[in-house]
Amino acid sequence: MRYFLLSALLLTGLTAGAQAQPVLTAMQNGGSYAYDIAAGSIFVLRGTGLSDEGFVQAAGLPLETALAGVSIRFAPVGGGAALDALMIYNYNVGGVNQLAGLLPSGAAPGEYDVTVTRAGQTSGVLRVKVVARNPGIVTADSSGSGPAQATTANYELIRFAQGELAGYTLRPVYAGDAVVLWLTGLGADAQSDLAGGSSGDMTAAAEVEVLVNGVEVTPFYAGRASGLPGTDQVNFFVPADVAPACDVSIQVRAGGVLSNRVTIAVAKPGAAVCESAQFTAEELLTLSLGGNVRIGIFDVHNTLLESAFPGVDVPPTKTETFFGGVVDYTQNDVVAEGIALTPGQCTAWTRQAHPSEIQFGVVTYLGYDAGDAIQVSGPGIGQVSAGKLPDRPNEYFAQLNGVTSGAYTMKAPGGADVGSFEATANLPEFDWIGRTSTNSILRSGMTIEWVGGTPGWVNITGYGAKVISGDLATDYDNVIIEGTLFSCIADAAAGSMNIPATILSRLPVIDATSPIQGSLAVLAIPGPGRTTFQAPLTAGGSVRGLFGYSLGYTRLVTIQ
Repeated sequence: MRYFLLSALLLTGLTAGAQAQPVLTAMQNGGSYAYDIAAGSIFVLRGTGLSDEGFVQAAGLPLETALAGVSIRFAPVGGGAALDALMIYNYNVGGVNQLAGLLPSGAAPGEYDVTVTRAGQTSGVLRVKVVARNPGIVTADSSGSGPAQATTANYELIRFAQGELAGYTLRPVYAGDAVVLWLTGLGADAQSDLAGGSSGDMTAAAEVEVLVNGVEVTPFYAGRASGLPGTDQVNFFVPADVAPACDVSIQVRAGGVLSNRVTIAVAKPGAAVCESAQFTAEELLTLSLGGNVRIGIFDVHNTLLESAFPGVDVPPTKTETFFGGVVDYTQNDVVAEGIALTPGQCTAWTRQAHPSEIQFGVVTYLGYDAGDAIQVSGPGIGQVSAGKLPDRPNEYFAQLNGVTSGAYTMKAPGGADVGSFEATANLPEFDWIGRTSTNSILRSGMTIEWVGGTPGWVNITGYGAKVISGDLATDYDNVIIEGTLFSCIADAAAGSMNIPATILSRLPVIDATSPIQGSLAVLAIPGPGRTTFQAPLTAGGSVRGLFGYSLGYTRLVTIQ
């Protein structure tokens, strides 16, 4: 089991390219892909010409500073003795080249010039920042996001549904279960570097907390995993009051530094699968086994953007569109969009990155051809042709004008992959009560009210960010912001939802002088009420399709 987990940590996403002269392009945390490297942690170094063709890994422990003629050196920019990384693997297959290593625990925080030497040739330098702590959680698909490569105390892999994969038991967890997160970057531990020893529990020394749907939980162990150099484990109990969902949000904070946001599946007591409004139990099992689920997802969108932020005089802007396609979903796509929430549930997560890189819920699908264009018709819009997006193959998009409540129909002519199909979605009336007087998100908790939206759901989301380094006006390229997003789901028939302080207090305070505005959105969505249809596949069989909507409002606001 330990070797399985170590492989999951190290076999991270790879970049293309290979040539004789070593060229360094990026160094990142081996679990999260964060750019600051913690002392004692595992990193991946990307580039070209870094190693000979093939895959070579350390033969055993203790780790050594050279592997097949390749070494990595860290030279302090401010002067002092250089450090050689401990080598874990060299990978150069099919034009893909990267190295994995461990930065010794003796590395002091600061800037370093990194070089690679291969067969007597030394690369140019890559400037990297070394920090005391930067936790990066390993994920199931090694992408740094999505479901965590987490286990139970019995080394069962935590997934959406019960099953078996390569001899390992899969299952969701339940309230009260012990969960083991696997990560790197909690901080220095010299006893681990060479052979995987441990100095013991670091929970207090590293100020480790686990954030479960934004609520802080103190782990019962946080420190090195025995026999795995540079690999940390954080063990905690699932809180008794956590709302069961396929995408319970998890982050680790160490020394004030947040990890990547990942998820775990928490099921109702005794259930074999977590609860999802969008995916069947069979589909969730397929996703748990690493497979894809092909499904048609189409929506009509009608949203209004308004500004209540002091000094930001943005005119009300309406966005009316049709978008969708027949696509392959992975387990990562399911949790990235937060569509696994059910009524009464909220989640929140925080990320730190450059403003251009701090993204939430962004997924990339593999689309299938259903014809050159899809015809969309309904009240207020007449008939509109939705063509393929140029940069997203086989996904369809159209600008609309005049969307209102009523029945909207889409007709696809069929294409190379998907045959012809037709479906109709009924858009409800919807309004956010008190919208024009809602100028702030209240971190102490607040209630949102609406009318309409039945028989579907209401999705309430909010976002706030603060600058934690750099200056947006004078040093934009080096700015790092910390952004927090929350998302809640309610039954539209309820007419209101209270969002508790446990969620909203995670947002930063934003006043009229803040350089980044907060936002609050209230949207009607169909939930399980999406129109379901079957689309034939040209290769045989059919695929399930869903046609729905997103209707509502977004306001730029302060947060107090």
